[in-house]
Amino acid sequence: SYKLSASNLQLINSASNDVEVLYAEDPSQVRNLLPQATVLFGDLDSKYFPTARSLKWVHLAFAGVEKILYPEFVESNIVLTSSKGLHKHQMMELLFAMMLSFTRRLIYYERQRTRKQWDISPFRESELLNGKTIGILGIGMIGSEIAKVAKAFGMRVIGLRKNPSIPSEDVDLMLRI
Repeated sequence: SYKLSASNLQLINSASNDVEVLYAEDPSQVRNLLPQATVLFGDLDSKYFPTARSLKWVHLAFAGVEKILYPEFVESNIVLTSSKGLHKHQMMELLFAMMLSFTRRLIYYERQRTRKQWDISPFRESELLNGKTIGILGIGMIGSEIAKVAKAFGMRVIGLRKNPSIPSEDVDLMLRI
């Protein structure tokens, strides 16, 4: 139920001749294929759960699984896995790209570039990440990676998690959510 590129779909199909891959992007197509599916790579909406009679395994492409933990799923014998940790570098890099874009005022340089102008005044008004404080809600795999890089930038790191007694070497202050 996730959008896959043609090359990724071909790669999945070529992995084994013993497996038939059924692909659908549209939720109504997914609903129609569920009764014969044994594995689902994607979300399983609770309203479609009763039709998933042959399902044995669900894999979510993201870290959080709360969305699928409705009572019927939890009480079933279906195995649930996720891609926890897989995106920690991508998410950390995206966050720091955005933070640097804001603090270093990169949008002004891009505007100047497209106008073929050069003015260094936005640089004079920019800020450093060094010395700033970052608050990270959830110090899991992604949050820990963000904390590590934030420390490398010279930032103070405040972490928030359900159990603040779990240590994290890159967090200066850990608070309870």
